[in-house]
Amino acid sequence: MSRLMHLALAAELAASAENDIYAPAGFATEGFIHCCWPKQLAGVIERYYQGRDDLVLLDLDQRAFGKTLVEEDPGNGEKFPHLYAHIPLSTITAKRVLLLDGNGNVDLSFL
Repeated sequence: MSRLMHLALAAELAASAENDIYAPAGFATEGFIHCCWPKQLAGVIERYYQGRDDLVLLDLDQRAFGKTLVEEDPGNGEKFPHLYAHIPLSTITAKRVLLLDGNGNVDLSFL
Protein backbone atom coordinates (compact mmCIF):
# COMPACT_ATOMS: atom_id res chain seq x y z
CA MET A 1 0.00 0.00 0.00
CA SER A 2 1.46 3.33 -1.07
CA ARG A 3 1.32 6.50 0.99
CA LEU A 4 -1.77 8.59 0.26
CA MET A 5 -0.81 12.26 0.42
CA HIS A 6 -2.55 15.60 0.32
CA LEU A 7 -0.96 19.06 0.15
CA ALA A 8 -2.76 21.38 2.53
CA LEU A 9 -2.39 25.12 2.97
CA ALA A 10 -1.35 25.78 6.57
CA ALA A 11 -4.13 28.32 7.22
CA GLU A 12 -6.88 26.02 5.90
CA LEU A 13 -5.59 23.12 7.97
CA ALA A 14 -5.36 25.26 11.11
CA ALA A 15 -8.94 26.48 10.61
CA SER A 16 -10.18 22.88 10.56
CA ALA A 17 -8.87 22.07 14.04
CA GLU A 18 -12.06 23.19 15.76
CA ASN A 19 -14.28 21.02 13.51
CA ASP A 20 -12.29 17.74 13.63
CA ILE A 21 -12.58 17.53 9.84
CA TYR A 22 -10.59 19.12 7.05
CA ALA A 23 -11.54 20.06 3.52
CA PRO A 24 -9.73 22.60 1.36
CA ALA A 25 -11.67 25.51 -0.12
CA GLY A 26 -11.78 23.81 -3.53
CA PHE A 27 -13.83 20.90 -2.18
CA ALA A 28 -17.00 23.03 -2.23
CA THR A 29 -16.71 23.69 -5.97
CA GLU A 30 -15.00 20.52 -7.21
CA GLY A 31 -16.70 17.97 -4.97
CA PHE A 32 -13.49 16.09 -4.19
CA ILE A 33 -10.10 16.58 -2.55
CA HIS A 34 -6.98 16.26 -4.69
CA CYS A 35 -4.49 13.73 -3.36
CA CYS A 36 -1.38 12.11 -4.78
CA TRP A 37 1.01 9.20 -4.39
CA PRO A 38 4.67 9.84 -3.44
CA LYS A 39 5.89 9.50 -7.03
CA GLN A 40 3.47 12.26 -8.09
CA LEU A 41 4.27 14.75 -5.32
CA ALA A 42 7.14 16.63 -7.00
CA GLY A 43 5.12 17.16 -10.19
CA VAL A 44 2.07 18.40 -8.29
CA ILE A 45 4.19 20.92 -6.39
CA GLU A 46 5.91 22.07 -9.56
CA ARG A 47 2.61 22.57 -11.44
CA TYR A 48 0.47 24.11 -8.72
CA TYR A 49 2.47 25.15 -5.66
CA GLN A 50 5.90 26.32 -6.81
CA GLY A 51 7.42 28.87 -4.41
CA ARG A 52 4.72 28.52 -1.73
CA ASP A 53 6.00 28.54 1.81
CA ASP A 54 2.72 27.62 3.52
CA LEU A 55 2.37 23.95 2.55
CA VAL A 56 1.75 21.07 4.91
CA LEU A 57 2.06 17.54 3.58
CA LEU A 58 -0.52 15.20 5.07
CA ASP A 59 -0.21 11.43 5.03
CA LEU A 60 -3.65 9.88 5.19
CA ASP A 61 -4.88 6.44 6.27
CA GLN A 62 -6.35 5.41 2.95
CA ARG A 63 -8.14 2.42 4.52
CA ALA A 64 -10.44 4.89 6.27
CA PHE A 65 -11.94 6.20 3.03
CA GLY A 66 -13.19 3.06 1.27
CA LYS A 67 -15.13 3.79 -1.91
CA THR A 68 -14.86 7.57 -1.46
CA LEU A 69 -11.24 7.32 -2.67
CA VAL A 70 -11.15 6.99 -6.46
CA GLU A 71 -8.20 7.02 -8.84
CA GLU A 72 -9.04 9.14 -11.87
CA ASP A 73 -7.25 10.37 -14.96
CA PRO A 74 -7.59 14.16 -15.25
CA GLY A 75 -6.81 13.87 -18.97
CA ASN A 76 -3.05 13.43 -19.01
CA GLY A 77 -2.94 9.62 -18.91
CA GLU A 78 -1.91 9.48 -15.23
CA LYS A 79 -4.30 8.40 -12.47
CA PHE A 80 -4.50 10.55 -9.34
CA PRO A 81 -6.36 9.69 -6.13
CA HIS A 82 -9.41 11.88 -5.59
CA LEU A 83 -11.21 11.81 -2.27
CA TYR A 84 -14.96 12.36 -2.45
CA ALA A 85 -15.29 13.09 1.27
CA HIS A 86 -13.98 15.39 3.98
CA ILE A 87 -10.84 14.30 5.80
CA PRO A 88 -11.44 13.49 9.47
CA LEU A 89 -8.41 14.77 11.37
CA SER A 90 -8.15 11.32 12.98
CA THR A 91 -7.20 9.85 9.56
CA ILE A 92 -4.08 12.02 9.27
CA THR A 93 -1.19 9.71 10.12
CA ALA A 94 1.60 12.26 9.64
CA LYS A 95 2.03 16.01 9.01
CA ARG A 96 5.11 17.71 7.66
CA VAL A 97 5.57 21.43 7.04
CA LEU A 98 7.31 21.70 3.68
CA LEU A 99 10.27 24.05 3.60
CA LEU A 100 11.79 25.94 0.70
CA ASP A 101 15.43 25.39 -0.17
CA GLY A 102 17.86 28.20 -1.03
CA ASN A 103 16.46 28.38 -4.58
CA GLY A 104 12.84 28.77 -3.49
CA ASN A 105 11.94 25.15 -4.30
CA VAL A 106 10.13 22.83 -1.94
CA ASP A 107 12.64 20.53 -0.25
CA LEU A 108 11.53 16.92 -0.80
CA SER A 109 14.78 15.30 0.28
CA PHE A 110 12.91 13.41 3.04
CA LEU A 111 11.09 11.21 0.48
